[in-house]
Amino acid sequence: LGFSVVGLRSEHLGELGIYVQEIQPEGIAGKDGQLKEGDQILAIDGQVLDSNISHQQAIHILQQARGKVDLIVARGTEQPHTPNQDSMLPSDWCQVEVIDLVNDGTGLGFGIIGGQQTGVVVKTILPGGVADRDGRLLPGDFILEIN
Repeated sequence: LGFSVVGLRSEHLGELGIYVQEIQPEGIAGKDGQLKEGDQILAIDGQVLDSNISHQQAIHILQQARGKVDLIVARGTEQPHTPNQDSMLPSDWCQVEVIDLVNDGTGLGFGIIGGQQTGVVVKTILPGGVADRDGRLLPGDFILEIN
């Protein structure tokens, strides 16, 4: 189909959804142009992707799809970018927190996914790592800036 997906999961909230991570420009989805990176896939051919569907199960459902594939997706609203608007956040982000983590030589202890179009999202927190010991950074958090 020409796109990859990623499943976001929270230790406390469970599955947070299946999202389009990357669209290959020459693939079916890229040529079609309707699907966008960052879209949340809500259903594939009538199969609802609720919190009971894992990332692997969603991939299996996509791999089994043949012919015309019917996707229902959710997409955040895009706001036009104007100069000096860098400090403004989309309205669906309700909390911004500055988290200072100090690398103790073992790394910061978290993994990320995403890119320029989808944004960078924390995927995993390594048990016992700097981020885990700090306790504020959680899977599913968007990273807005790194100093």
